[in-house]
Parts: sequence; C-alpha cells; structure tokens
Amino acid sequence: LEEQALGLAREAAQLAQFEQYDLALPRARLAAQLAPKAFQTQGILGSIYLRKEQYNEAIASLSLAHKLKKDEPTILFSLGAAYLRNKSYPEAISILKQGLALEPKSATAMFDLGNAYFLTKRYNDAVSIYNDVLTLDNKFWAATNNIGLVEYERGNLEAAIAKWQDSLKQADKVEFQAAEPTLALAT
Repeated sequence: LEEQALGLAREAAQLAQFEQYDLALPRARLAAQLAPKAFQTQGILGSIYLRKEQYNEAIASLSLAHKLKKDEPTILFSLGAAYLRNKSYPEAISILKQGLALEPKSATAMFDLGNAYFLTKRYNDAVSIYNDVLTLDNKFWAATNNIGLVEYERGNLEAAIAKWQDSLKQADKVEFQAAEPTLALAT
C-alpha cells in the first residue's frame, strides 16, 4: 500500500512540475491517505497546496511531514515558504533558519529568509541575506531588486535606483524580462 502511495505521490509531483495542480492534488491527497506516515506523501501534498496558495492546508501537511522526518531541508524550506506567504513571519524565519542549518547553500530558501526579514522591517538582516544569495548566485536578480526595495524603504533613492538598474542587467543576462525592477524604476 505504501509503495502504491509513493508511486501516486511521484505522479502528483510530476504533474505539479507541469503546473497541472488540479490533476496533481487528488493524487497527492490519495497518496497521503494511503500512507499517512510517509513524510514524502505529506511533503508532496503540502507543496502542491503551497503552489495552489492554500497556505493553511500546506502548513498542516508540511508540519506533519516535518514531524515524520525532522532532518529534511526541503520540507523545512517549503514549510517556511508557506508560513511566509501566510504572513506568519516569525514562524517563517524560525523554520527557514532550521532548514538552512541543514542545507546552508540554498539560494531560494535564503531569499525567502531575506524576504521575511524585509517584511518584518529587519532591513540590515535582509540586506545581509540578499548579499549571501548573490554570493551563491550572482544572477539572482530578485535579490538585487529587493536590496533596492530596502534602500527605497530607508529613503536612499539613489542607491535604490542603482540596485534596480543592476537587477535589470542581471535579468538580461539570464534572458528574463524582469517587470519588478522596471516598475520600481518607473515609480
């Protein structure tokens, strides 16, 4: 039964990769029902809820997955992202730090942590984390963009403009039309 559940969970994860969440979610739910104590089924269900912006459901499934497997950073990163998007910033910070203690070189999780700091007005911490993201991946234009947002919030308009211009250059290098820095510069 658990083997079938894991197969269904893998199928759900593949569908989710192609953004077919309406097909993925029933499979993931069934997998979690068939193997409720398998961290993988709960983790995949939670990540699909997260992508569907059903944050309370995501938090419930991912919390259960974390209880079942404490040392899995991807679960912690997804759980931290769910808390962040649910505007539960202290929880997001705590969970993301736990995940980063296990896997310290995850640029995406670090970026989420920086965003949680930014949203709680811990600007120095946010900039420090965004710079760490850029050390790992110098093409991560969103981190540069968000340093610009911090500078804007601090009233440093010239520094903000410079960061947004840098962000556009980074985005061009990865052949991506970045709307956020363009809108920020226009504002």
